[in-house]
Amino acid sequence: ATTDIYTLSLHDALPILERVGAESGGFNVYGPSSSGKTTGARVAASVMGGKPYVQSWRTTANALEATAAKFNDSLLILDEISQSSPKEIDTTFYMLANEHGKNRMTASATERPGRSWRVIVLSTGEKDLAAHINEGGKTVRGGHMVRCLDIPSDSGAGMGLFEDIHGATNADEFAQILQNLTMQYYGSAFPAFMEKIITFPTAKDDISKGTKKFATEVTPPNASGEVLRAIQRFALVAAAGEIASGLGITGWKLGESLAAAKKCFKAWLEHRGDTVAGDVSY
Repeated sequence: ATTDIYTLSLHDALPILERVGAESGGFNVYGPSSSGKTTGARVAASVMGGKPYVQSWRTTANALEATAAKFNDSLLILDEISQSSPKEIDTTFYMLANEHGKNRMTASATERPGRSWRVIVLSTGEKDLAAHINEGGKTVRGGHMVRCLDIPSDSGAGMGLFEDIHGATNADEFAQILQNLTMQYYGSAFPAFMEKIITFPTAKDDISKGTKKFATEVTPPNASGEVLRAIQRFALVAAAGEIASGLGITGWKLGESLAAAKKCFKAWLEHRGDTVAGDVSY
C-alpha cells in the first residue's frame, strides 16, 4: 500500500535530519476504526524492533518528554491520538516538534535542563489534529497543522489503508497477515540502513537533490510558508526512501517511495483545503 511504503520510509529520514538541517515534526494518519491504521503503525515499528516500538498517546506531557528522549534519532510511533488530552494536544505537539522539554528546578533550587531529542512522529487516530484541538475548546493555528500533517487513512481503493491486499480474501485478513509477519520479522532494516548511510559519501548531496526534485514537482502556485515547510517533510521522507531502495534495503523499485510520498502529500493538501496560511484557512 502507498501509505505503508510511506510510513516505512519515515525511518530512513531519521539519520539524516541533522545532516540536512531538517526540523522535527510529525504525521497523523487518521480515519475510521478498523481501517488499518494500527496495522500500519506495527508495520512501521517492525523496521526498528517490532510491536513494543508502538507507544500510546495515553500518557502525560511530562512522561512523553521522557519517551521522546528515549526515541531520539528514531521514529516515535504514538497510537490513538484520541487517548491524549484535547486540552494539551496542541502544546504537546509543539513540544515534540520543538525538540526540547521544560527546564525544571531541582530540590536544591538549581535549574535542571530539560530533555532534548530529534524525532519524526507517526501518530494514528480516528480524528485529525484540528478536531481533537477543537474538542479541547482551543483555536487551531497554522503552527499546529504544519507540525503535525494529517493524512487520511482511506487510500481510495475501498480497503481502508490498503491499495493492494496481495491475494488475501479481504482487508481484514490482509491486516492480520501483516500483524503476524511483524511478530516474526523485525529489527533488521533500520540497522542495515544506518550502517550504510553513515559511510555513504554522497548521502547529503543525494538527499538535497531528491528533496528539491520532489518540491519542484509538487509545489502548487502561491503556496504559503506553511505548505512549503510541509513539502520539505514529505520530500525528506521521499528522498530517504529512494536512497534506501538504491542501497538494497527496502526491496522496492526506484520511484516507489517517491510516488507514495506524492500521493500522501496530495491527500494532506486536499484535507487541508487550500495553500494559504493556516491561521487564515482554519
